[in-house]
Amino acid sequence: MKGEISKQNASKMHDLAVAGTCLTDCTRDNKCSDKSTSVGVGVCVGECAIDCIVVQF
Repeated sequence: MKGEISKQNASKMHDLAVAGTCLTDCTRDNKCSDKSTSVGVGVCVGECAIDCIVVQF
């Protein structure tokens, strides 16, 4: 049982790492450079973050 739990935890940690990388990319200008206002960028980053989470989980 312990081995299986460890494998599940490792898989979750990997998923979190991938999602974290995706979220970091969301905050970079290249993803949201077409937005002219801080509110627009915020919405863009928010939508990107939702996509990261939906894709991973």
